[in-house]
Amino acid sequence: MSHSLSAPIIATPVFVALVLLESATILSAILSVFFATIVPVIGITGFARSEGLDYDIPEKRARARPFEIAILSYLAGFTTLVTIGAPVMLSGLMLAYLINTCAMFLITLVWKISVHAAGVTGPLSFLVFKLGLLWGFLYLLVIPVGLIRIRLRQHTLLQVLAGAVLIALLTWAQIVFLVPLVPI
Repeated sequence: MSHSLSAPIIATPVFVALVLLESATILSAILSVFFATIVPVIGITGFARSEGLDYDIPEKRARARPFEIAILSYLAGFTTLVTIGAPVMLSGLMLAYLINTCAMFLITLVWKISVHAAGVTGPLSFLVFKLGLLWGFLYLLVIPVGLIRIRLRQHTLLQVLAGAVLIALLTWAQIVFLVPLVPI
């Protein structure tokens, strides 16, 4: 259950919802899912297996490579979406994945924060923005994710709250200040 709620997995339904809401092309949908889900999942899973590690990569020394894989994929995805003229909300979400993953990477160098909780609230912020604040109840999806991470003893309540709140706020700031700057 924990793995099915990871950041790259959550990306697929959120990107597909935005594709539908923005009347985007099927190519935009395929590229979004490819760069936000397929490449990171295959890269991180492959890395974990090659190192004999769990998918969650609990060893601090081994976390850099999975973050690098995800960051490069999100950068390639953002560049590709902008190049093909995808709707700004799709390109903006990919940019948010890039920026948020960089932020989480820097934080994990000094403190363990819940990337799973962040991986739920970040993309959901785009849906709430697009659908309206009445859809804020979607943030409740972070509760089962946080409870699972705490129960698995992967995180403390503070680490879950920090991941969820920090990335929700950072994503809203990106929606307000950066997404309008994305070329269309």
